[in-house]
Amino acid sequence: MINDETLSKLERLSMLEITDKDSTRAHLEEILGFIDNLKNLECKEIQPDNTLHTPLRDDNPHDDGISKAVLSNAPKSDSDFFIVPKIIE
Repeated sequence: MINDETLSKLERLSMLEITDKDSTRAHLEEILGFIDNLKNLECKEIQPDNTLHTPLRDDNPHDDGISKAVLSNAPKSDSDFFIVPKIIE
């Protein structure tokens, strides 16, 4: 169960303001419940399919100005970098 302390810590670490705490708590608990369901799946007899792959495109760098648009939404930035708080406790 997600308690107020955990929700406050997530809010602080993500640097987001959670306005609807009850709804957010319910969504997070639903996600954790889904993960618990995945943990209970029996998949020892399932063999991996190594023939599947994701097609890749050529990496052609170009400057379309998206970095400045993204950085303009950041709470803190300097030049071309995000400034984030130290999160290791």
